[in-house]
Amino acid sequence: QTHGPSREVETLRWAMADILDQLKEEHDRLIEAFKEIRDMGSLTQEAQARLFRARDLLLSHIEREDKELYPALRQVAERDAEVKALLDQLEGEMGDVSKAVSLFFTTHRLEGGPVMFKGSVASLCTTVLDRIQKEERLLLPAYARHVRHKN
Repeated sequence: QTHGPSREVETLRWAMADILDQLKEEHDRLIEAFKEIRDMGSLTQEAQARLFRARDLLLSHIEREDKELYPALRQVAERDAEVKALLDQLEGEMGDVSKAVSLFFTTHRLEGGPVMFKGSVASLCTTVLDRIQKEERLLLPAYARHVRHKN
């Protein structure tokens, strides 16, 4: 006779609860990376290397959200209009963020002048940092309320 949840259920609960901590840690790393890049000012080889590392981190982060965060919230959205509206808004905005990131990396494939680079990297950083703030203010708390505490 067993008492309480199985080991698999406990592992799943830990993994689901931990996703918020993992995403917040990735947000912190992204914020640091994009601020460092913004402060570099010109597109040196070091700046390019940092940009591509930041891009890879961002893509990995988005993939984690797509696999672990959004599916659970989509299930909640099927029965909760507020969560559905939030997801619709944020997923639409994410398309704009993806376009901005893609345009930036297409534009700065090779060399760019310091002035152009500084303006575009500032714009890219603002886009990414604003998105992170919105996720931490709206999306992650929705996950915590509707998914984490239901398991």
